Amino acid sequence: MINMFWLSKRITTNNGEKLGVSSIEYIILAHLRRRELINEDKIGQYGKELIDDLNDMFRGSWEAQSGTIYPILSKLDRQKDYLIGVNKKTPLGPVKKVYTLTDKGRSLIDQIIRENYESDLEFLEQYQEMLKPFIDFFKEHPIEESEQTEGVNASEDADHIICSHCGTPADENAIYCSLCGSELHSNEDSNQSSID
Repeated sequence: MINMFWLSKRITTNNGEKLGVSSIEYIILAHLRRRELINEDKIGQYGKELIDDLNDMFRGSWEAQSGTIYPILSKLDRQKDYLIGVNKKTPLGPVKKVYTLTDKGRSLIDQIIRENYESDLEFLEQYQEMLKPFIDFFKEHPIEESEQTEGVNASEDADHIICSHCGTPADENAIYCSLCGSELHSNEDSNQSSID
């Protein structure tokens, strides 16, 4: 398991108020904000779906558990006012709480990302820009086995897919792009959907 304590962040607002979030609070707020940015809408999420998404995203390096996540969601809602939880009836009938970022929560996570990771984001964007011509070229010109460099195993490269949103290579089992957070679909999925 990974130690995520370095993720906890504190910032000082313009009026001198100190705001902080724990590592898990940070992950929850960042995840909900990422979903909003990808969907270009202020959307919420059921707690169980959020837990499932986090477990898919962190795949074995950390496990989100309901006994940890639900109390934190409640704290972010009732005590810190970073989320609002609204009971909604699900398509199958039971009422469940949907958690949505408040303006305060959205502002906080945006400021934390900007102040703490902006230089990292700039590097990743530059790195992605550097790799984009290679990715585009390799999409158009797949390497034949006869062209491979001695000692390079073709099956190593076959286990990757390319994010259609940003062009970043990802493991074939990945659900979300590690760079932009977009949902990934393997070639089989896209071929299947084009057949349907």
